[in-house]
Amino acid sequence: MLGVKARSGIAQAAALVTGLTALSAVLGFLRDVVIAGVFGAGAQLDAYLVAQGLMNLVLALIAGAMAKSTVPVLAAQISADGDSNKAAHTLSVVLTVTLVVLGLGSLIMALAAPMVVTVLAPGFNPVRTCSLPARRPIAGSSGRRCKASRSIWS
Repeated sequence: MLGVKARSGIAQAAALVTGLTALSAVLGFLRDVVIAGVFGAGAQLDAYLVAQGLMNLVLALIAGAMAKSTVPVLAAQISADGDSNKAAHTLSVVLTVTLVVLGLGSLIMALAAPMVVTVLAPGFNPVRTCSLPARRPIAGSSGRRCKASRSIWS
């Protein structure tokens, strides 16, 4: 049976997680309002949303895999040995391998971007995106972005 202190600590942790989740939802809504105000409805917003969806998918997969595979191993090492040096070394190796895999994955995704976009957003036309300027271009960079986009997609 849990004591009063333990229940209080669990309740505080649950309240903190709930509050931070609510704050995240509010900030996400505000982000969407700002993005819609800057881009307006159109192909540029579609391109952004496809990229954001891909990023969220990769983040969810990596974060979930890291948490589920790393935390139990580190907890077992610390509880068995009582020495956090071995756990710190394990975490360092895991993070290094993750960084290398993410770097290689990013390079592959950049090279395969047209195919990835075709799969994630069928019918998306990058040339049409450049022909529709942003409602409020940031620092006049709209033309440079279109030139860069055309060179990447060509």
